[in-house]
Amino acid sequence: MNALVLKEWYQIRHTMKNFIIMILILAVVFGYSHNSSTFLWVVELLCFSTIITVFNMDEKSGWNKYERVLQISVSKKVWSKYIFMVYCVLAGAIIGIMGGLIMDRNSYEVIIGNLLPAVMISILLGSVMIPLIYKYGTEKMRILFIGILLATMLGVSAAIQVFINLNLIFVILYIMPIVSILLMILSVKISIRIYQKKEF
Repeated sequence: MNALVLKEWYQIRHTMKNFIIMILILAVVFGYSHNSSTFLWVVELLCFSTIITVFNMDEKSGWNKYERVLQISVSKKVWSKYIFMVYCVLAGAIIGIMGGLIMDRNSYEVIIGNLLPAVMISILLGSVMIPLIYKYGTEKMRILFIGILLATMLGVSAAIQVFINLNLIFVILYIMPIVSILLMILSVKISIRIYQKKEF
């Protein structure tokens, strides 16, 4: 499975130059306005979108057909995509924190306050998107991406606001991350079943 995760990295590494340029442009734009929290969110979602790029490259290169004959279990093939997604989300969090602190060292609390929701939304978004990509492919999912993104962000934001109003901060800090992980595991199981039935 490690080899499959590594394959994803090798597949997108040639896009890193454009990715770094984009991050630098975002840093300049949001740094000028001292908007470190927005920078964190944008970078987080940008890093998350890498997993969609990976699926798209797999489809265009014909990797999906080749992968079917590999002597690797379906669960490992599917899990490798989710693990790579988590790596991308964590990378986005690290870049977002570092960039935000460089922009404004006094914004530490604001950045940390936005970090958990940004990571949770990215993981939940992936948990919704990946099974649908396995089912319908990346081209159809590009159309639905914005709708799913907005629905996920609004849903999580509303839930967080309710818990804050009820003074249940511990739910946000401890329970919601656990729920996100459980939903991702459920998503993996759904993706495995879709993959097993799918003809590439």
